[in-house]
Amino acid sequence: MFHAQAGARCCDARCTLRTLGSASERVPSQAALTRLLPLRLRWLREGPLQLTAEQLRRALAVKPLVYLKEPQASYERALQVAPEQWRSPQAFKALLLREPQVLDLTHNCLLTDPADRVKDEWGEAVHCDGKCTHCWRTATPKLMGQVLDGVEV
Repeated sequence: MFHAQAGARCCDARCTLRTLGSASERVPSQAALTRLLPLRLRWLREGPLQLTAEQLRRALAVKPLVYLKEPQASYERALQVAPEQWRSPQAFKALLLREPQVLDLTHNCLLTDPADRVKDEWGEAVHCDGKCTHCWRTATPKLMGQVLDGVEV
């Protein structure tokens, strides 16, 4: 198991599962999560994000499943579709440390073709792809201290 450095609280699979138990999001399969958890925690600590125990605890408090379910895949997708100012690994990590939920932003409707979108009852393409909770377009204004289309999101 992976333990925090001396003097810090433990951050191993047992502690993480206790954190998930209090989360509002449902855990897909606790047995599968337990089996893969050490690998995912290692990736979060030793991979490109290199999160400290405290940074990992903060991220788990904000979006536990995105950090434990498939963090590497989420990181790769989020980085690939991030707005230009956060597309470098360094800029993305700096933003993630400030706003841990960005690891869940794995879509960007500004990068998709409007012609491929669902049509409304008037035959016109809808203005987005309907993946707003995972979309950079809806999150970016708030990350920059602004509002989206005149509505705070």
